[in-house]
Amino acid sequence: MPLVALAAAPPASAAGPAACRTALGATLATTDPTVLQDRAVSRVAVRRGTATGVRVVVTRGGRTLASGTAARLPRGTSNVPLKLRGTPGSGAVRVRVTGTVAGCGTRRASTTVRLRSASLPVRAALRGSTEVNGRTVVRVLLRPVGGTTPRNVRVQLLDALGAKVASTSLKGRLVSPTEAVLRSSSSLPTGRYRVAITGRPGTARTTSTASQAVQLSKATQIEPSAATADPSRQRVAVAWSGASSAGRDVAGFVLPGIGYGELVCSTGTQWIRVFPTEQAREQSMLTWTYRSWDGDSQNAEKALREALHTQFTGRDFNEGFNKFQPAEKQSTGEFTALLSDRGPIGAPFAPSLVAPVRVHVTWAWDFRDPSNARCNAQAEVVAQTAGSTGVGSAQVLWRGDAAAAGRDSTVSDLPGVGRIQVVCQATPSGVRTVRIDVPGASTLTTREGSVDTAVPYTGPVVTSLPNNGQLQIDTATGARVLIASRWKVNDPDPTQNSCAVAAQSVAP
Repeated sequence: MPLVALAAAPPASAAGPAACRTALGATLATTDPTVLQDRAVSRVAVRRGTATGVRVVVTRGGRTLASGTAARLPRGTSNVPLKLRGTPGSGAVRVRVTGTVAGCGTRRASTTVRLRSASLPVRAALRGSTEVNGRTVVRVLLRPVGGTTPRNVRVQLLDALGAKVASTSLKGRLVSPTEAVLRSSSSLPTGRYRVAITGRPGTARTTSTASQAVQLSKATQIEPSAATADPSRQRVAVAWSGASSAGRDVAGFVLPGIGYGELVCSTGTQWIRVFPTEQAREQSMLTWTYRSWDGDSQNAEKALREALHTQFTGRDFNEGFNKFQPAEKQSTGEFTALLSDRGPIGAPFAPSLVAPVRVHVTWAWDFRDPSNARCNAQAEVVAQTAGSTGVGSAQVLWRGDAAAAGRDSTVSDLPGVGRIQVVCQATPSGVRTVRIDVPGASTLTTREGSVDTAVPYTGPVVTSLPNNGQLQIDTATGARVLIASRWKVNDPDPTQNSCAVAAQSVAP
């Protein structure tokens, strides 16, 4: 796509006009409006030095459709996330980029991108495959894009030659993340396949299609016990190497009672993305992250972060593995997250809450050589479900001092651990503690800010609840209790005080 330079000539001491003329450029990562709406990204090329203060604006007919910024971009091509301001449609758009390039000063460039007709507003993620009586069963998680509700959805699994090897249809409208189960007539070899989806978007009378590559491999096989609608324990993985990660960089999983998640690791995106089923409920993902980057032992950090789904965050939320944007070339790390239901958005309390779900992720990537890039990321998901064993939970939730009475404590028996009591009272003088009657030795780890501390215990564990942090109790028998705690009790406006504590135990 031609780029039109708009900047003035650089100073005499800088690079020559010819080099600076093409020092900066930008386009879109896709020409499909559906993919753009799902995740809007610009591809920015820096052809010399580094660029700072980069801003990308996408317009059509003088109206801004999307924009995004990056504080600093290295030489090469990088993704810059965009924030959409509307629903993109087919037709021409103008992509403009500005930034300061080393040796060239401020540069401006623009290009025209022609968006094609939108594919069916559905995206797919491979959840995994199992072998049942000599037949391969492939499970794919489908989700609608942009709040649309496609109907008459049919899903086909095509092999490398385009031949259909399995198919299924979904009844009614696709209103939330839904699993499509594709049963082949035989055992399928590992390799590259395509998921072809047809249906009618919204109220349209005509049929639209969408297609995504998937890779069946040993890494995508799942245990038969996890191949259910609400599995208690799941393991998913992303593993690839080479110049392209297409079809191998996303793994889907179920978050029982909460929704659906995606583990993503590509050169442009590294994150957990969560799609709640109930859009009117607040969801929290409190994570403790440890990571190191670029092969230097001095480049390491610990951090507590919270990702939220509220009325202001759109239809999904995420937490990234990367430290920088664009991502560092090398990274290893892990995070432990507890996803918890916080009831109807803004409500003072919830009559009932979905049990919390734990997600533990490890990753290692090396993007230094684009022709030999690689990523290996794994996620373990544990939930308390109707059929689970060894998993327990406890929760306290209130918003506003007036809602605290009668909802500020709970007692529960945790399988394989002991009894837990959580107290989170209103007012600064209130009690906010947790007690777990562990019969033997254990270790309590407290995580707040960027600091974690471990303390050995013998007998019951009694400790204060952090106002923004995690507690982890590991017992001598191999059980683990993870607690996410968030409270505020000193706001001058008592309606703004709150407490949300979620605990999950897992015993071997």
